[in-house]
Amino acid sequence: MILIFDASTTAAFTGYRLEKIFPGGYDAVRYRQIRTRLQEAVQQLYGAGYRTFISGMATGFDQWAAEAVILLRDSGSCPDIRLVAAVPCPDQPARFDDRSRRLYARLLEQADEVYRLSETRDRGCFLRRNDWMLERCSHVICYYDGQPGGTGYTVNRARRLNLPVANLWRPDE
Repeated sequence: MILIFDASTTAAFTGYRLEKIFPGGYDAVRYRQIRTRLQEAVQQLYGAGYRTFISGMATGFDQWAAEAVILLRDSGSCPDIRLVAAVPCPDQPARFDDRSRRLYARLLEQADEVYRLSETRDRGCFLRRNDWMLERCSHVICYYDGQPGGTGYTVNRARRLNLPVANLWRPDE
């Protein structure tokens, strides 16, 4: 099945990988706080009419966001919510740890649609993936504290495109 994107009812996720979220090591309290805010943000947009959510499928925030969508769909509380996986290149999980690689595979199996955007990993494939997501959405949910990188690029581009950006990062964490 190929989804037809209605940008007015589509949101995209962008956020940090595990090593940027937990630079000093895993923090279970912080993890639960982020997951709770993600669930609430997705439910809020669902309540506002959003039905399609795009994840870039990186470790950390992207995968947690994809899980939030699947949990809401499978619980029956948001039965028509859809997850789109935007995969930048076929070997995206090559540098993931084993746990993240298994989660990635499970999420791809449960996604409503998977878009593979490049046949090979190259310097620009991740940014092209981010641009692709922004071109198909009208809202962005992010986890961004100002650090440079792909998340910063995507958040700043979303703002230039005048897309609403819901930032789930909190300075007190």
